[in-house]
This record gives sequence, C-alpha cells and structure tokens, in this order.
Amino acid sequence: MSNLPKVLVVVDNANDLVDFAQFRNLLKNVAFHLLLTSRVHPDGWSNVEIRSLPQAEGVLVFRKYHSSVQAADKDIAAIVEQLFNHTLLIELVAKAAAANNMPFDRLQKALQSQSFHAADINRRKIDMGGHGDSLDENQKFAYVEPYIFAIYENISELSDAAKAVLRAFALLPTATPIDEDKLIEHLESFDLKDDLIEILDTTLEKRGWLDKHKTDEGIAYSLHPLIAEVVVKHLEVDAAFADAYIYRIANVMDYNNADPKNNLFDKKPSEPFAERLVNLFFDKNTEGVSELLHSLNWYHQQWGYYDKALRYGERALQITESLANKDENVLSERQNTLALLYRNLGRYNEAAQLLEKTLDKELNTLGDKHSEVATTQSNLALVCQDLGRYDEAAQLLEWALKSDSKNFGQEHPTVANRQSNLATVYRNLRRYDEAAILAEKALASDEKNFGKEHPIVSTRQVVLAYIYKPLGRYDEAAQLLERALKSDIKNFGQEHPNVATRQNNLASVYRKLGLEAEAQAFWQKAYQIFLNVFGEEHPSTKIVKKNMASIPPQ
Repeated sequence: MSNLPKVLVVVDNANDLVDFAQFRNLLKNVAFHLLLTSRVHPDGWSNVEIRSLPQAEGVLVFRKYHSSVQAADKDIAAIVEQLFNHTLLIELVAKAAAANNMPFDRLQKALQSQSFHAADINRRKIDMGGHGDSLDENQKFAYVEPYIFAIYENISELSDAAKAVLRAFALLPTATPIDEDKLIEHLESFDLKDDLIEILDTTLEKRGWLDKHKTDEGIAYSLHPLIAEVVVKHLEVDAAFADAYIYRIANVMDYNNADPKNNLFDKKPSEPFAERLVNLFFDKNTEGVSELLHSLNWYHQQWGYYDKALRYGERALQITESLANKDENVLSERQNTLALLYRNLGRYNEAAQLLEKTLDKELNTLGDKHSEVATTQSNLALVCQDLGRYDEAAQLLEWALKSDSKNFGQEHPTVANRQSNLATVYRNLRRYDEAAILAEKALASDEKNFGKEHPIVSTRQVVLAYIYKPLGRYDEAAQLLERALKSDIKNFGQEHPNVATRQNNLASVYRKLGLEAEAQAFWQKAYQIFLNVFGEEHPSTKIVKKNMASIPPQ
C-alpha cells in the first residue's frame, strides 16, 4: 500500500491497541493515512471525539426502524433525548416497538416506567473493562449498558431460545460478520439446533440485537460490542459455559513447528476468535484458559509479537501453578515455552533458571530417555549457548539428539532440529567440520519434510551459512542467506524480526566478501526493524548497531 497514491486505511473498533503501540514508529513512516475508531485514547495520536446524534437525526433514525409509528416529531424527540441521543439505543427501542406492534403511547409509558428510571440505571457505575479510559466515558457507558438490558427485558420480550442463541454468539468476535454456515455450526456445538435461521432473522435481526450482512459468500451476522457486553453480564456467559469451546479454539491455535502439515499461516483466520475469548476470560483460573493462553503464547512468538506472547505465557503458567490438580507434564510445557520467550527477549538468566528447574523435575519423574526430557535439554542448551556455556550446551544436545534419534528415527523434523542446534554449538567450539556435516543433514531433511519455502528451512540455511563462514566458503554462505532472506520476506513481510535477523546475517557475509556498502545497507534496515520492535536496549538492536559502527563512513 505504501506504493499506492492517496491511500486511507480504516481500522474499525480497535479497542486493543497493543499491536498499534508496538508498531507505532513503523506506522508513522508509511505513505498511507491511518484512521482508527476506538473507545480508548492512545497517547500521541490525534483524537477526534464522536459526539451524540443531533436530535433531528435521532428522530429520523427512530422513524427509519419504526416506519409505521404514529407520532409527532416532538414526541419522538422526547424519547430520543431520554435515550441520550445514542444511536444504538434509538435503533433498539424503535425495532423492539415495531417488532412487538407496541402502540406509541405504551412505548412512552414503558420508557417512563420504574424499570427505566430506577437508581441502578441512572446512578450506578459498572466495570468498564476496555470500553473507555476516562471518567466521563465510563459514566456514559454506565448509563447505556443498563438501558440496553432494560430494552432487552421489558420491551423485546425475547424467548429463552433467542437468549440462548445470543449467549453463544457473545463468545464470537464482536462487530465482525460471521458467515451463516459457520455461525450455525458454532450454535449447534452448544446443542442449539431448532429454528436457528428463524431465530437469527425473525427474532434477533429484526429486533436489532444482531446485524445481518450480505457478502460475496452469502449471508453473515454480527453482534454489536455493547450488546455483547450486556449478554455476557446478564446471561452468565462464563468460563464454565464456554469451556468446551475454549478448548476447541486452543486446539485450533496450537502450532507444532515439527509437524510438516501444521501451517502457521492457516492459524491466522482463527486469531480473532481466540483473542475474543482471552478478553472475556483472561482472569479465570481454568485449565482451558491456560491451554488457550499457552497456544497463543507460542503462536505470537512465531510472528515476533513478544510483548503479547509474554503476557499470555506468564498468565498461562500462573494459572497452571494455581490449579489444585495440576498436571506436571502440562506445567513443564508451560515453563519450556515461556523460557524460549525469555530467550527471545534476551532474558537469558531467567530462561536458564526456569529450564534447569524443569529439567531436574522431569529427570526425576520421566527418566533420561523420555522425549519431553530431550526437549527441555535442547531448550536449555540454546540458553547455555547464549550465555557462552558451550560445553554444557554440547553435552545437553548430544544427549537430546541420541534420545530423539532412537524415539523418532533419523528423518524426523525433531531430529533435524537437534542436529542444527548441535551444529551451531560445535561451530562455537570451532569443531567446524563436524558442524557442517550435521547442518547439511538437517537442511536436507527439512527441505524434504517441509519444502524449500518453509520458515524452518530458512533457519537451517542460516545455520549452515554461518558454519561455512569460518571455513572460508563465503560465496556458498551468501547464496544460502540470500535464499533465507527472500523466503522470510515472503512469509513474514518486510518489518518482521526474522527478516532483520537475516539481513544482519547477510550483511556480515557481504562484508567478508568486501561488499561494505551492501553490508551497511542491510545493517541499517535490520537496525531500524529491531529498534521499532524491541527498542534500543534489546541485545539484537545493540549487536546490529555495533556492526554498523564497524564500517567507517565513506
């Protein structure tokens, strides 16, 4: 889009601005304009408040959704004012009255009744969650939420079946059209099977509780965020109700990078469904929530979204540790995944402590030949390598490789991973010939298992290139790194940390080949990505900055 003229990108309902904050510097440098609609005010962004509807337009909205109403504009205006000129409230009241054939005078009485003017509606405040970040905004929503519920209870007269549909729908991403077939499949998983289309269309869409959309693929439905909040609050949409669905989404988001059939990019469409559940149940101590957060931790690590992964990973471990009947294998899994994240963040000592604790426990409970023990040994070896403890790293990886070769066979992706990691350690120990043999085996195995364009293959190419460097095989190293960079740009985009790592790798080889201008150009690109994603104090940022300084200005 940066290459297109006069582009405006609109992101609607962006109430979780973690990603925008993380990549704010990148967004400032692109050529297109960005407009967000949100209930929060991110620092440093230009904010324009959306005011309430003018009263005359509020009357038009009422008449649009209740076309047969017999009332003067001044009487409708009084209702509009009573509803704070709030578009959603006006629409809901108008649709509810029309759907129930409610005479206008009866509607006026209902809106003037005790149910709409009780102290708990007009005075109380509610927990806002992510809806606003100022007292005024909180108070505004504190009025709107109970009014929606009062309309819901006292005017719409929804059946138990319709409420059950709304209850299941509230687990899905809000303000997001859900394809009719997928929605029906979702509802049926909650044992809702009778008259679903009629309930969606005749009862809920007609009365304003759902929006109906015509798309290229067919019909889709969406739920307004405020309505979803009311349903969650008043119909007990809790973690127990959602438990089976939480596990199902956690399983969908689970990514096994040792499985050639497991494609990271296939997970992307399900991410909003997982994030919706996180927003609803993040503070609930259940095994299902822990499983979901663990899956998202690993998923976000693959994309380089380390801040979000850290929040999810630490919470997943916290939940597992709090459970009375915790599974020790699950606990070890949480610790391993979190330790890898600490390593990615440069928190090596924390990662080592967590993995050493996990390994001691696993050796006592599982024995030294178990595949889970080999995984922990391999992860700890990576951290030992980061800390310069190469002999320990080599010994751990030799044990892990021997164990996994026996458990899985020589052609398994896990074995290739151990070979590649051990090759890197051998390189640091200057055992270059042994390292090259292992790295070449790992690359050949992964190309066979995953194909030449897979992200794992690009990692193997980098490992082998870095072994070729001290052997003086710079041209071969450059070719491998150029292929790896091209692959990662295709898979992750220009601004991903993996791409910056490849650029840094390639720059170092170009310098060995005497291509200093090309090397400096790649280091500058890598530095900017690391700076934007991780900040100045991250080890990767510092390393690239040091590399840049090693070439004198021309």
